[in-house]
Amino acid sequence: MIEALPPKGHADLTDQLRRAAQSQPLSIAEGAGRWTRPDQARHYAIARGSAMESAAVLDVLELQGVITTERFQRGTDLLTSVVAMRTKMM
Repeated sequence: MIEALPPKGHADLTDQLRRAAQSQPLSIAEGAGRWTRPDQARHYAIARGSAMESAAVLDVLELQGVITTERFQRGTDLLTSVVAMRTKMM
């Protein structure tokens, strides 16, 4: 949702958040295509790291007062679940 992104003037953080979010399913897909368990786990760990990066961007946006506490909490709750799923995949 474009309207859910931070307002103008925060293109750098918006871009970082977008790239970290896009990286997650791409890394999972790449891992799913690997033959060995260690190689799969490495890609799932990369996806987990991208989820953590997304959470860090939300932290920055909230600390700067760019997003509401409600939006921050919703994003953090979702990413907590995502990180837990990625951890189990590894």
